[in-house]
Amino acid sequence: MDPIKGFDIASGEWGSRRLMKTYFQVLAALLWKEFTCEVRRKEMFPSMLIFSSVILILFYFTLASHGQFEAALTAAIIWVTFAFAGILGLNRSLALEQEPGLMDGLLLAPVDRSVFFVSKILANWLVMILLGLVFIPMVQMFFGSIMLSPAFLLVVLLGTLGYAVTGSLLAGMAMQSRMKDTLLSVLLFPVILPLLLAAVKASSGLFHQLQPGEIVPWIQFMLVYDVIFFAIGLMTYPALLED
Repeated sequence: MDPIKGFDIASGEWGSRRLMKTYFQVLAALLWKEFTCEVRRKEMFPSMLIFSSVILILFYFTLASHGQFEAALTAAIIWVTFAFAGILGLNRSLALEQEPGLMDGLLLAPVDRSVFFVSKILANWLVMILLGLVFIPMVQMFFGSIMLSPAFLLVVLLGTLGYAVTGSLLAGMAMQSRMKDTLLSVLLFPVILPLLLAAVKASSGLFHQLQPGEIVPWIQFMLVYDVIFFAIGLMTYPALLED
């Protein structure tokens, strides 16, 4: 039996199941660590929510003076806010990993190191979803041009997932830099721009009630984007932890 892979030729299925069980146990423990840190410190989500509210209020009073509340503009406001509020969450998540001895202790876990990447994605994604649950109803209250629908929910889930995947990957790349916060922003926004454009186009199309043929290609693009960067992260993130 290979103690590293947890696989025995005579009982390969049992070994694989045990390895998978360990993987999900470590994943759950990492997510719980992220949750308890946020509950104890109360720094990430409140700052993101306050930042989002300030942006929303500024846009509202700026546009209200001109009487312009177009659906396309509302879609852009939603995703610009997600992008800039999300960077606050990514920077805070990155700072947690810099605590002395934390990463060394985590790397001792006998599990595939892709679990650290997956845990970061899920933690950041859940924060983005939670922000959306509070922020999107606020946009609806101020602008009143959002058509809440299962399709729009899908766009939000794919857009925020892609943001979490890309942000987690690039945060890992910037982890060892002295200017990691600045470097993360410089790396993230050019890479995330195609996803944001697709999210704005899809959201705007849904708000304007366009034909599905004009919206589905953007949703497909978002799905492909998410899969590509997730695959890249699975291949490269474990190596980043070694640096």
